[in-house]
Amino acid sequence: VAMVLLDAAPESATILDKWGRTPLQLSMPFAKLKDENGMLPLHFQAAHSKSLTLSFLKFLIAAYPDSIDVRDDRGMLPFQYAFINKSLSVDVLMYFVEMNLPRLCTGRVL
Repeated sequence: VAMVLLDAAPESATILDKWGRTPLQLSMPFAKLKDENGMLPLHFQAAHSKSLTLSFLKFLIAAYPDSIDVRDDRGMLPFQYAFINKSLSVDVLMYFVEMNLPRLCTGRVL
C-alpha cells in the first residue's frame, strides 16, 4: 500500500500528521522488524517483490539506513536477494549497487 501511495503521490511522503510526523518517521520502527527468517522489510522486498519501485526502495532505506548492511538468518544481504529476483527493474538494481559500492569495491560481500 505504501509503495503504491508513494508512486502515485510522491508528495504524500512529506505530509504531516496531527503530531507533526511524516510517513517516514512513522515507518521507522517497522523497518527494523525482522520476520521468522531474520529478514527485514528491505530483504523481503528485494527477494520477493514483483514491482519494487525506486521510490519505495529509497523510502525503505531512508526508514532504516543500516538495513543495507544487515544479514538475515541465511547470511544474505538485501542487495544479494535483489540480484536473484528477476522481477526487479534495472533502476532498482543499480540503486542497490550504488548503496553497496564500498562493500563491492573492498570485497566485503561474502
